[in-house]
Parts: sequence; C-alpha cells; structure tokens
Amino acid sequence: MRIGLFAEGYTDQLLIEAVMAAVLGPETEVNFVQPLAQGPDTNGSYAPGGWTVLFGALRRGEHKKALQFNDIVVIHVDSDVCRKKGFDVPKVADPEKQAEAVEDRLWSLLGEEFRRVHGHRVVFAVAVDEVECWLMPMIFPDQVREQGKTTGCLEAASKELLRQGKQSLQPASRKDPKAYQALARGLGGSENVMGWAAKNPSLGRFVETLKRRQWEVVAAPTMESPEATG
Repeated sequence: MRIGLFAEGYTDQLLIEAVMAAVLGPETEVNFVQPLAQGPDTNGSYAPGGWTVLFGALRRGEHKKALQFNDIVVIHVDSDVCRKKGFDVPKVADPEKQAEAVEDRLWSLLGEEFRRVHGHRVVFAVAVDEVECWLMPMIFPDQVREQGKTTGCLEAASKELLRQGKQSLQPASRKDPKAYQALARGLGGSENVMGWAAKNPSLGRFVETLKRRQWEVVAAPTMESPEATG
C-alpha cells in the first residue's frame, strides 16, 4: 500500500505516518506530499504549513498528481480554526459531526467529479480540534477525563510530558519535531491505536475509514488515472 500524505505540517505528518503504520502494517509506504520537505533546511527552517497552504495545494490539484504514484491519498487538517474566513466551516460541539462538516469542505476543494471517480482512494484525517488530541489516551493512560479532551491538547500534552521527564511538544514558539518523532516511535501496534481510537471520535473515524479504503483499493480491478478525469 502506497499512501500520499497531505498534512498541515511536518510534525502532523510524523504522527499520522506512525498511526497508519500501526493500523496497516510497517510495510506501508508513506510518501510526504504536503509539506514535501522532510525535516529542516540548512537554516533550520521547515517548509510552510497550515490549513491555507494545504487548501492551496488541493486547489492546484496536487491530490490528482499524487494519485498517479500512490494507491490512496490521506489528507489531514485540524478543525480548531474551521470558522476562519476561507475555511468556512461552522463550529459544532459533537466531534463526529465536526469532522464530517470539515470533510464536506475538503470534498468541495477536491471536486465532485473527482469524488465520483476516485472517492474510494481518499481518506480524510480530520483532527478535532488538533492532531495532538489523538495522543491524549497515550500520554494520559490512567486519566479518563484527559483522554477525551478535544481542546487545548497541545498545551496539556506538553505539560504532562515535561512532568514525566520527557520532551515537550512545543518548548518555545514552534513545535519540536524530535519530540513528535519520540512519540511516534512509542506509538506501538494496532491494538494500542485501536484502543485509543475508541476514546477519540475523530481518530476513530480516521482509522475506520483508512481500514475500509485499504480493502476497497485492494478489491478494485484497476486504478484509473485521475488526470484522465480532470
């Protein structure tokens, strides 16, 4: 299984890649599409990220190009700023409905024709409110209330990791990729991730769709080039 991964940023890619490896198996090939650069440049800077950059890549049709070289594409975005102009998704209390509303917005960027022909090769990784919320069951294994958090997760996770004598996810003004890499290495196997998915609706939605798409792609007789359908 070859997967083209679109995400808001590099640290998001690291975690989502680890989740997919746990669910689908370590032989899964994950290709970073957005951001394309893996790691910092010579000045220590990372490729531009955020939802506006992601939306721009989809408007340019980068997802169509990615499907020429991958079996499926996974598209991640956080819902924390979904009400901003240009994102244009209402904020709702139910995590499942919030993820669904953001997915509808992403489909509008991909196009109805693309969805009709290639929808079975797309997986949305909508994190409510942020991808760090998917880590809460891992970081707080004995605190049920914290495991279900869907807001303020980056700050809560960073504080708890420091308390445990580990690296903070955001020690200064930006996230620390090394801390995310450490968490990704400790993610464990499918049993762990499936257990956490049961406690976080948006993670559960992503995992279930990922597993379903895997079998749909395997069962498909051919993979039509997205360029042929515009």
